[in-house]
Amino acid sequence: MTRWLARGPVVADTYGPPLGWLSHQALAWVKLNRVEFEALFPETERNRPMKERLAALLERRPVRAWIVSDGARPVWLAERGGEPAEFAPPKVNEISPTGSGDVLHACMIHAVFHHQRSLPDALTLALPYASANAAHPGVVDFPLNNLSFFGSNP
Repeated sequence: MTRWLARGPVVADTYGPPLGWLSHQALAWVKLNRVEFEALFPETERNRPMKERLAALLERRPVRAWIVSDGARPVWLAERGGEPAEFAPPKVNEISPTGSGDVLHACMIHAVFHHQRSLPDALTLALPYASANAAHPGVVDFPLNNLSFFGSNP
């Protein structure tokens, strides 16, 4: 991991024991869902507001940003040096959410590393794709070029 971190930014979308280990590394960000996020805290702390727990993670762990998805509910973004914020996904008729978190993360990676967008901008750009995925029966079972971000400046 030390060699990877020395080469450039490392991001993760993980859970279970790897999440525990990776959360103690100086990653650019960790993307996880709400259930995975809850597992980082003892039962006694899970009733604390999301904003407080995200701020606590930024203080306790070297990860520079945390992205927490929660199905059709807002996605939380907490970056070192900033206030945790919520980003509402577009409302859709959900058919299958399977893979929506992966779509969200892939689009964010593309926006940050290919288009040099900030994390808040990347999240804003990625949310319509994750929602579009949830509105279809398969994973990425929709035309990407119908959504403006991937249809331009490839």
